[in-house]
Amino acid sequence: MDSPPDIDALARRYLDLWDRQAAHLASAPASAALLAALARRSGDAATGDESGGDGGEDGA
Repeated sequence: MDSPPDIDALARRYLDLWDRQAAHLASAPASAALLAALARRSGDAATGDESGGDGGEDGA
């Protein structure tokens, strides 16, 4: 019978993969702009501001 997985090792690997993915996304200018716009929209939704920023196409 197989032994149970090492949960701590799996968690570290999972977080490392997400860390690499986030770094890769942030290094691409288009992705960075998209993530910034998403963060602004998320903040707007949390505060109830539905104006989307200055009204530009990307909501900036």
